[in-house]
Amino acid sequence: GHLSAEALAEVSDQVVRSLQNDNDSSVRELAAKLLRKLPAGTLAQVKEKLAATLEDPSGCVREAVMKALGMLGGAVLSGVKEQVLARLVDPNDGARQAAVEVLLKLPGDVLAGLTVGIVGKLEHELPGVRKSAVDVLGGMPRDELFAMKHQVVCRLRDSDHHVCQAAAEVLGQLSGDALAGLSQQLVDQVHLEGANGRYHSGGRKRAMQILAKRVPGEGLVRVKEQLVDTMQDCDVEVRWLAVE
Repeated sequence: GHLSAEALAEVSDQVVRSLQNDNDSSVRELAAKLLRKLPAGTLAQVKEKLAATLEDPSGCVREAVMKALGMLGGAVLSGVKEQVLARLVDPNDGARQAAVEVLLKLPGDVLAGLTVGIVGKLEHELPGVRKSAVDVLGGMPRDELFAMKHQVVCRLRDSDHHVCQAAAEVLGQLSGDALAGLSQQLVDQVHLEGANGRYHSGGRKRAMQILAKRVPGEGLVRVKEQLVDTMQDCDVEVRWLAVE
């Protein structure tokens, strides 16, 4: 661990073998952390071997491997994009978050090519996976994000408030004109959550915040009668936003 990057490069094959084969997870994790110190060119040469260890049974090892891959540039990472995408459903929070960060380094056109796989994870049973999928969608090129806007709006009614917050932040990246086209879907979210007895859900408030602060007048005109109804809402913050 005290070797220089150049000296470590000379023994990189042995370090990779330790990562692949050692029967102690702490040794494998240490090997993955050592690989992060390699010169970029040397690390790029072993990226496929690194990606193959993303199936390691230890979450700590998978996280360390993903962070090692994160040292590479986006163009180089394109060669292992599918293996990284698969870790978006990793049960280990650290490994999954590291996967998000690696995916967001990919060139825009490469990331856009993974859209179907990412959107498919918006309905995953684990809230952390759903949030990770929303976070990655937020890093999409704007035309791709615009195409996925309806799927993101649906996450405003997610049962997990972290997912709702992530969805609201992603929607906040859209232009006012794009949000105007979502005004009906946003107000429907408010009424649907209320009809289900979730009067104080974060998703309702965030939908109202977007309507009140980001949607231009032409979008609000389309839903003015439904907005008037929210002035009688059970939640004071929703009423306040409706008046605002």
